[in-house]
Amino acid sequence: MTWLDKLERRIGFLAVPGLLRYVGFLTALVFVLEKVNPGYLRLLDLDPVAVMHGEVWRLITYIFIPQMASMLPLPDWVNVAFTFSFFGGWATGSNQPGVRSS
Repeated sequence: MTWLDKLERRIGFLAVPGLLRYVGFLTALVFVLEKVNPGYLRLLDLDPVAVMHGEVWRLITYIFIPQMASMLPLPDWVNVAFTFSFFGGWATGSNQPGVRSS
């Protein structure tokens, strides 16, 4: 039994099922909110001074800030379409005909 298997047996009850799906959804939501209100990311950014003044939500919410710079110089809507098609295909991949789940 490997070290990782032992660790999973010991603290596996702490795992959150579908955690990456939630993070992906909230990242997409923050992306849309940033496009609607361009100053929105300042509320979520990890600012140590603001955390020391009591804004402790910043310790978690910076995870949901999307990477605005893409590797491909495409418009934002294309990057969002790729992201949603990837997560949509990942979430429903086993239900499509001709696709075997392992």
